[in-house]
Amino acid sequence: MKMIRKYIESTSRFKKISDALFILALSISSYTLWKTYTTKASNVCPINANQDMYYLSIGLLIAAFFITFFEKKTK
Repeated sequence: MKMIRKYIESTSRFKKISDALFILALSISSYTLWKTYTTKASNVCPINANQDMYYLSIGLLIAAFFITFFEKKTK
């Protein structure tokens, strides 16, 4: 519990947003990967069927990466 409180108090707003976007992107991409391998639809490529989810997770990862440029640098 102390680690969570220290993280909340000591990190910047941009770091929190970046971490949240990264966790969200990882969870969406994990779900999409699981859905791709478990779906056996006939005559439909599973990658094309989940194309929007892949684009969403890639976009969130890129957004998380760019937000890291706004964080304050520590010495």
